[in-house]
Amino acid sequence: MIKLRLHGTPDEVKKLADYLETLSNVRVLQRSDSYADRGKSVYVRVYMDVAVSETERKLAELADEIEAPNKSDVIAKIVAGEIK
Repeated sequence: MIKLRLHGTPDEVKKLADYLETLSNVRVLQRSDSYADRGKSVYVRVYMDVAVSETERKLAELADEIEAPNKSDVIAKIVAGEIK
C-alpha cells in the first residue's frame, strides 16, 4: 500500500484524485475529503491510500532485474521468449 498526499488548488487535486481512481493498475483503498490549508492559502490537501496491482509490481521488478527502461521492454522480451 502507498500513502499519498495530494496538495494543490482544489481543481488540480480533484482532477488528479479522480484520475487515479480511473487507472486499471491502481486500486484506491481510501480517499479523504478535501482539507483546506491553514490561513489564507488557496491550497487543499487530499490523502489517499492506494495499491498497485500485482502485475504492475512484477513488471517493475522484472524491469529492474533486466535493466529495462520500462515495462513495455519487459513485455516485448517476454513475448520474444527472452524471459520466462
